Amino acid sequence: MNLSPLVLAMTLVPGLANAASCPTSADLDTGIRLRGAEGASELFTRQGPALVRSVYEQDGVAVTRTLLGSGLYVLETLDLEDGAPVPETRTTFGFPMPPAAMPMPKPAGSWTVKVTVTEAGRLGTEVQSYRFGPETEITFGACTYDMIPIIQHYDDETIDYVTWLPELGLSFLSGFSDTEGQERYDYFAIEAVR
Repeated sequence: MNLSPLVLAMTLVPGLANAASCPTSADLDTGIRLRGAEGASELFTRQGPALVRSVYEQDGVAVTRTLLGSGLYVLETLDLEDGAPVPETRTTFGFPMPPAAMPMPKPAGSWTVKVTVTEAGRLGTEVQSYRFGPETEITFGACTYDMIPIIQHYDDETIDYVTWLPELGLSFLSGFSDTEGQERYDYFAIEAVR
């Protein structure tokens, strides 16, 4: 039996077969799903140039939908009920540039921007400050990716902890803190939706 060099390498090198099935940025076209504890999951799909949609699910039920500029910056968020948007929960964030022009995180860098916020029909502004941490790695099962942790500050003293995966072009909320306390979230598995 003749084996191709790739198949032979995959059978001889532990972990290479699993690495071959790890999602890549191309899988955003059909979807990349992260899975966490207690039935939590998040599905990311490309929505156009420099736009990624995230749908957070609990026990297979879609709960919230978020539109991310360049896979990182929140442009819109709203709740879902029976898979349908709940219009009165929509919040939009208007940045002073198109998504493709938003800065990509650089280790130990930062960015501060004033955005226009529309929530429940009210228009306002806020300053968002992003601090990019050192590049490191994160592992989901057999899949390991480069990662840059981000700390995002808002005017109201809320802090979001975000994980940026440059190889995939997406980010997810890994925790937050505010005047009432803090909470952390963890994902332990990743898969391509095909």
